[in-house]
Amino acid sequence: MVESACAATPLPFGGREAQLAAFDEALAAADCRGVVIAGPAGTGRSRLAEEVLARARRGGCRADLAVATAAAAAMPLGAIGHLLPGGTDFRHPAEAFAAVAANLPANDRRRWVVVVDDAQLLDPSSAVLLGSVWECLKARKADSPKPEPN
Repeated sequence: MVESACAATPLPFGGREAQLAAFDEALAAADCRGVVIAGPAGTGRSRLAEEVLARARRGGCRADLAVATAAAAAMPLGAIGHLLPGGTDFRHPAEAFAAVAANLPANDRRRWVVVVDDAQLLDPSSAVLLGSVWECLKARKADSPKPEPN
């Protein structure tokens, strides 16, 4: 039997306290809609993104990971297909995008953190759909009922 090294505990993480503090601050801000982790190859962006995702989950957020690669970019929605509701028919993209938006968890009011590793490699369909979902979530938040003062 072959065991995957990927299933092992993540490597220890340290020395990025300033970046993690910036993420925590952004996550706490009600008006924050995104954070970009940028830097040259080999500087630990992906590992930092993993830690950001773990922190979001520990903080009670819905948190998902999409990994964009050149291979995934060859297939429409290749990087984000696992985030989409099953049975969605993407032969008609406008209808599919509306179906995805309609199937977002209506009762899940947690913040949704989606980490896209190597976003510059997203195929156009994935990029458009992520933008559409972002707009839908933004609109839902604006339409959500405000708590009544006591």
